[in-house]
Amino acid sequence: MKRRFLKCVVIGLFIAVLVFTGIMIWLFYLYQSVPNSLVYAFFGFCGGEAFFSSLIKRADVEDSANPASIEDDSDSGNESDSDNGR
Repeated sequence: MKRRFLKCVVIGLFIAVLVFTGIMIWLFYLYQSVPNSLVYAFFGFCGGEAFFSSLIKRADVEDSANPASIEDDSDSGNESDSDNGR
């Protein structure tokens, strides 16, 4: 379910970027000016959203590739000091 939702978010983000870009081109055609701070903020938000979506996807792929990693991490704290070469 998480992957399907993430795909919808990415598709929605892509559509929003296309629509926003088209509106900004139309505004530039009409007024010969665009609100630069709005453009910076919008594309900054979209870039951040895409970055965090990629982090979620990466974590999801790593978890599915190694499902036993959660159990292995809990056992790693039981090593004695003699194993560390002291």
